[in-house]
Amino acid sequence: MLDAAPSHVERLDDGTEVKLGVFLSNTKSRRAKLSADKLQVLADLGLKWAVAWHRATVDLTMAGSGPPPFTATW
Repeated sequence: MLDAAPSHVERLDDGTEVKLGVFLSNTKSRRAKLSADKLQVLADLGLKWAVAWHRATVDLTMAGSGPPPFTATW
């Protein structure tokens, strides 16, 4: 599982610093706005919350969106 504290910084070989913890925290808090493709990529990387959210999104998509159409019967 991929997990990092919000303060975690990754230092790459070329000296670049990536604020991985901030990225993960922001992405998780905004997960409802992510596309199914992006959630799948994050899930493939081992983010458990992305797996659960992606499954829920796929389940809702398969079930259809919203309530059934209203049909007047008078």
